[in-house]
Amino acid sequence: MRNTQYHIIISIDYEIFGNGRGNVRRHIIKPAEKLFEIAEEFDIPLTWMFEVGEYEFFKKYDEIITRRYGYSFYEEIKNQIKKFYRDGHDIELHIHPQWETAEIRDNKIIIKNPYLSFSDLEANKISQIIGKGVDIIKGLIGKHYNVHAIRLTNLPWTEAPPHIIPILERYNIYIHSLSTSSNIKNKCGYWRYENSNVFEIPIHSIPTRNIKFSLKGWQALIYDYLYTRGHKMPSLRKSKEGYDKKWDLCKMNFSELLKWLEYGIRRYSSCTNNVPLVMIGHTKDFFNEKNLRKFFREVKKVYQNTVTFSTFKEFSKYLEVERNE
Repeated sequence: MRNTQYHIIISIDYEIFGNGRGNVRRHIIKPAEKLFEIAEEFDIPLTWMFEVGEYEFFKKYDEIITRRYGYSFYEEIKNQIKKFYRDGHDIELHIHPQWETAEIRDNKIIIKNPYLSFSDLEANKISQIIGKGVDIIKGLIGKHYNVHAIRLTNLPWTEAPPHIIPILERYNIYIHSLSTSSNIKNKCGYWRYENSNVFEIPIHSIPTRNIKFSLKGWQALIYDYLYTRGHKMPSLRKSKEGYDKKWDLCKMNFSELLKWLEYGIRRYSSCTNNVPLVMIGHTKDFFNEKNLRKFFREVKKVYQNTVTFSTFKEFSKYLEVERNE
């Protein structure tokens, strides 16, 4: 008899816009506080994917920003992240590399290369950026804290390039989460990178009718093989054949949120033990309070014996067992 347990991991990208536009209170602090309040109401832990690059940028230009906007972006983010951690939420790593060369000119944030990708950078530079991110989180929370997961960006919705995996291992980061779940390697909600201790836990998604075939079997393998070896590949999101629609707490109504859960339960019904289902969201996009509350209420009521709400930190315990087998 199978005893599959499904773990909903709600991962929220904590950030303004990648081009430097946005207001921290409007696009991060206030929506994050609302999400926090809803999660507390239903006793649900959230995973905050903390964009450390922009945070470090706000710290560097704190005086200019405070003078321009009348408050400190850096201080408000720092205080909120600390609060979330104190109240039992998960803080993990999220990085946009374009913040490395950003600057302020004429009181405006200038992103020199908004499309800069980790696949464009040398291993030493990537290691430096990730290491700095780990240090920032430890500086906020405490030296004892371990970063368990990372979401690299400006990549297609696929797994991390292979030259980055040893760097993640070097910093004891064993989870990457960016790929969509249609990857052929995905059997039970996650897969292990070859010859490593790092796992990909994809964002739970349902392929559209056409892309269901274009991302299955050998075609998916070819796409990932070429992309992860430096070839420029088209974004699957813009493919005329369709796209993988991600489980997005900000963009779905109640029926869709529930449909994606039921699809995951059916898809992984042959799996045993623990299956992660990652939901994504962005603070800047959150205007969906009513639907999210209804979804939480339904899951707690109907699926309480098979579905639990978890975090990357909590799920990493199951992966640790698998790593040591």
